[in-house]
Amino acid sequence: MKKMMFLFFFALPLMFVWQGCATVEESMDDEEIVDGNIKPERLMKKMEANRRKIRTFDGKGEMHVQTPELDNTAFFQAILKRPDSLNINVYGPFGIELANVLLTETEFKFYESLSNTLYKGGVDDVALSNIFKMDLGFDDIRDAFAGAVNMTKRLYTEPQEFKFDKGYFSITYADSVSGNLSSYKIRADGLIVENYTVKTKKGELLLDGNYSNFKKVEGVLIPQQIEVKSPKLKQSLKIVYESITVNKDLIIEFAPPADATVIEY
Repeated sequence: MKKMMFLFFFALPLMFVWQGCATVEESMDDEEIVDGNIKPERLMKKMEANRRKIRTFDGKGEMHVQTPELDNTAFFQAILKRPDSLNINVYGPFGIELANVLLTETEFKFYESLSNTLYKGGVDDVALSNIFKMDLGFDDIRDAFAGAVNMTKRLYTEPQEFKFDKGYFSITYADSVSGNLSSYKIRADGLIVENYTVKTKKGELLLDGNYSNFKKVEGVLIPQQIEVKSPKLKQSLKIVYESITVNKDLIIEFAPPADATVIEY
């Protein structure tokens, strides 16, 4: 149970991302951004163009997970190779590997060191939901660990609210099914999301995410600190990247012991 809760919160920020298949190519026009004189759909296109500049990502850091059942800190490394590979390693004290997860567009492999058990199966919504305890697709997971806020779905959605004030865009979208309101606070300088919230129609806060300590890498500002809170569930996650490398040749290593117990989904 603790293992699943740990993975659940490791994936919690993925609620912030959505993926589509549109191609986005946008040139930056600083004047219309700084003045706030830009349409919502064009703003989304510019943010997507920035996000898609990251082809590979290697991030190392520390995470702190707090829930009613768990209060733990661990080190991790996330390696992303677009379009189809994501490797997540979780480490305990003295660099001991606790878990190693490999996801591609077609399969997942999850090795738990303490029990010497390898879980594997095809990547579908059911399998990913069983691992991460959330309704997430492969694309969602891949983009989240690159520190991205995926706006692809927002490209063709009319916002409920859109305004510009003192260097910040505030934009809110209403979910057509649940009625929940997703709001983004976007800094015009660099086009970065600093805050993201999800609230019910009645105003109850479900999720509150904050991105900070941005680092410019390959012309893109990437958050080195992500903090997510779910007040209703009394759950929180804090991720602090100590190092980030992008668009380099990366090697993913996933080699569980030959005597590992294999469980297939």
